[in-house]
Amino acid sequence: MVNDASMQQPAGRADLGRVGYQRPMPRQLLTIADEDWAQSASEHILSHVSTPVFPDYSVEITAHGALGDGSTDSTAAIARAIDECVRMGGGRVIVPEGTFLTGAIHLQSNVELHVGRGAVLLFSRDPDRYLPGVHTRFEGVELINHSPFIYARGAENVAVTGPGMLDGQADRECRWPWPDGDTAGQCDAAAERAEAISQLHAMADDGLPVEQRRIEAGALLPPAFIQFYQCRNVLIEGVTLRRAPQWSVHPVLCESVRIRGLHIDGYSPDSDGCTPESCRHVVIEHCTLAVAGNCIALRSGRNSDGRRINVPCEDVLIRHCTMTAGRGGVVIGSETSGGVRNLLVHDCRFAEHDVVLHIRTNALRGGVIENVRMQNVVVERAVDAFMCIDLCDDEGDVGVYKPLVHNIDVRRVTVGQCGEHALDLQGLPDDVLAGITISDTLFNRAGAAWRIDNADVALSNVVINDAHYPHRVLKAT
Repeated sequence: MVNDASMQQPAGRADLGRVGYQRPMPRQLLTIADEDWAQSASEHILSHVSTPVFPDYSVEITAHGALGDGSTDSTAAIARAIDECVRMGGGRVIVPEGTFLTGAIHLQSNVELHVGRGAVLLFSRDPDRYLPGVHTRFEGVELINHSPFIYARGAENVAVTGPGMLDGQADRECRWPWPDGDTAGQCDAAAERAEAISQLHAMADDGLPVEQRRIEAGALLPPAFIQFYQCRNVLIEGVTLRRAPQWSVHPVLCESVRIRGLHIDGYSPDSDGCTPESCRHVVIEHCTLAVAGNCIALRSGRNSDGRRINVPCEDVLIRHCTMTAGRGGVVIGSETSGGVRNLLVHDCRFAEHDVVLHIRTNALRGGVIENVRMQNVVVERAVDAFMCIDLCDDEGDVGVYKPLVHNIDVRRVTVGQCGEHALDLQGLPDDVLAGITISDTLFNRAGAAWRIDNADVALSNVVINDAHYPHRVLKAT
């Protein structure tokens, strides 16, 4: 038996601001190599995820003056409808059929934003519509930045539901700067964006209070599409999201989150699909994702700021999802400073990705990554490798915060084609990957079987390019 509480990190400052946060109680779990680990982990996660229930009260945004003509600004009308719902003790704010132009939408406790059939929330291209700035995270670092398009902080029992559409309008003509330098009708802003990120990192490393880390001027750092911050009992269900300015769904420091039945279509260069960060008890299920970035990515803060907050992303269940496009399928990192543990992925389909299961971190990030299981999945093509673990991502191996990666288990996977390697597992001489197991898995075609350095890997009933490995152990030297 492994007591997962033995790896538990002390509660960070952010815990004090989390709604209903309690220190996790020690519990006994099966080891990751045990077949029954998946059922045990799934039951534990599901027992801690509560679907919010709302009072039987509803109001349409048109009752407060919203017009579904696609051009009239309905931001204030939507805010008034939310306020009415709150005054009545909570309920449902309904977006009826029509196209409603809006800026930032801020939800509150016990409010469900329901985007009905035939309804479109069309988010403004003007970055000023997302001011004043709010307390948020950008790539693992806290700051005051433009508001996410849909945002709540410190709320309990909150939801965004469908079946309508959320359109962020972040295309080649919008003003948000992207990593490749394309911006809307603006000059190439890639250098300015990089400078803003550098300034933010310096502020965090210097310990500047978050309220003084203000980067919202100039729209250099695009916000997330949907972000719930320090919330509890969150539901995001049924909506279609397209053209996100940055990450599409980004819960941060949340507990009890269910993301279900989403259709995410995001081809802007920075658009990850679902990105839970420093969250606990998360279920992502029955979603279809086609993005330019990573379909699903787990994160827990970056470098000094991640260690300051020190909250892991843990107890995450991903099931019955279809990933049709994206650089990464399921990714951990690279912002891993708070740690990531207890991730179960099962019964998913992946089309074409650079890497399907990707763990990326480095010696500036640090953090413990443990207890990751992927099983019963089908992959059409991995351009680089099906599975990659890289401890030298981004800044490389320079740093004193060596990450610890262990107990990664893959079983019953079928992969049609891998471009370079089936497995690309790169530890460090003084930071060996431990407890990596691959079993009952078929790689039909791969450029090479593996590239493995500084890793302990056990293969059991694995077929790669018609070569059968009934039992083989690869030890770090």
